[in-house]
Amino acid sequence: MVEIKTAISFDEYNAIIDKVTNDCFPDGTYSPANYELSFRTALLCAFAPDYDLSGCDDNNALWERVMSDEANKIIDEFYDSDYRCSLTKAIRENIEYRIKLLTSGGMSMSDLALSKLFEVLTEKVENIDTSMLTKENMDTVIKAVNATQDGNFAENLVDTMLDKGLLAKPNRETRRKNGQRSKKEKSNITVTSNGSDT
Repeated sequence: MVEIKTAISFDEYNAIIDKVTNDCFPDGTYSPANYELSFRTALLCAFAPDYDLSGCDDNNALWERVMSDEANKIIDEFYDSDYRCSLTKAIRENIEYRIKLLTSGGMSMSDLALSKLFEVLTEKVENIDTSMLTKENMDTVIKAVNATQDGNFAENLVDTMLDKGLLAKPNRETRRKNGQRSKKEKSNITVTSNGSDT
């Protein structure tokens, strides 16, 4: 008869969660069929380390071993323990989190940063007097939001804003005017002395 542990360490607890979660995502794709096989294997390794899982060269052989009568008796003992609820809940939450990451489209860090920027801009726009906005401007914003769905968000956002005249490309004339304006501002500055010449 295999000895069954009644307690495991936090590291063992965490290892079970990580193993089952990782096994459910071979090649980055969710495979729920792997859950039971991985969960039973992890439980047997943690709570009955003497249980023989050697010689299982593939999942079919491993499945037969973890579904055997002896394995079922060990796992039944586990289901009576305090660990069952917390482990199954943590694994399910971890799997759900991983699925959300996968379904978010794998946004890059720059996409996430731009998305956050757009959230801030949206918040600021909500405080603007909307009577000044035209349908054309609103269509531009909607087009810019839709551009966030592909991988070229920043480029599409800038192109859309340029196309609609919300941004202007600097040209020579604009730069000259800005340069002349700053020269005039500088020439208007006068220096006065505090002392008198008399």
